[in-house]
Amino acid sequence: MPIRQLRPAAAVVATTLALLAGGVVVPGGPQAFADPGTDRPTARPSLGAPGVALRKAAAARGSRSAGTRINLSNAIASDALILVTLGDILAERDRLARLEKRRERARAAREAAREARQREAYLSRWVMPIHSFTWSAGFGEAGSMWSSGYHTGQDWTTSYGTPVYAAARGWISSAAWSDAYGNKLVITHDDGTQTWYAHLDGFRRTSGHVAAGTLVGYVGCTGNCYGPHLHFEVHPGGGDAVNPVTWLREHRVAV
Repeated sequence: MPIRQLRPAAAVVATTLALLAGGVVVPGGPQAFADPGTDRPTARPSLGAPGVALRKAAAARGSRSAGTRINLSNAIASDALILVTLGDILAERDRLARLEKRRERARAAREAAREARQREAYLSRWVMPIHSFTWSAGFGEAGSMWSSGYHTGQDWTTSYGTPVYAAARGWISSAAWSDAYGNKLVITHDDGTQTWYAHLDGFRRTSGHVAAGTLVGYVGCTGNCYGPHLHFEVHPGGGDAVNPVTWLREHRVAV
């Protein structure tokens, strides 16, 4: 066989082997082969069924490999997203927990302040010094029966032994006989105001601190007295007496 006739066949074999191995690019483009004798493109030679199968297998392997790489990348990205999302959730949970703690402390502080105000209001309240009584001589009445020429307090008539209570928080500054007042007890309150409880039959307390409503003595008729009653006076700052009924009402006491 002449050498010229072998060349095309050898070229076809070499090209086929190259295609089976992964493909080559030849002059004339991927779809043509050159005829050495004429330099004219000829049709791509048929690879046959085995060649086609090999090419398809190679393409499938490449496709599976690419698909595996894509799936792995997607899995890594998905895991990273899950980790980021979980981290955000945990961080938000911690933030909300800290916020709730701050709110709870604020609520506790407000509640403690409210209770403290209520307690202080309760402790500093004013009350009636006697519970069961009949109205008698009022403040400012004039007459010879009072040593000063006029009445410096409020009288509430009741029976012997009726309890007498401290009108507000303070301390007992005196508890003794006081001429026309008979047995008189004096309480000095937080702002310096003094309250006097006169004509007592006896003392329940003679010293120490007292709260509003503390039992301090009992109604009697000692000193300049016309019958069992409590004579009650109020002296702001320890000075002159003022109308005790007005004072009590100004301090939210129902008189």
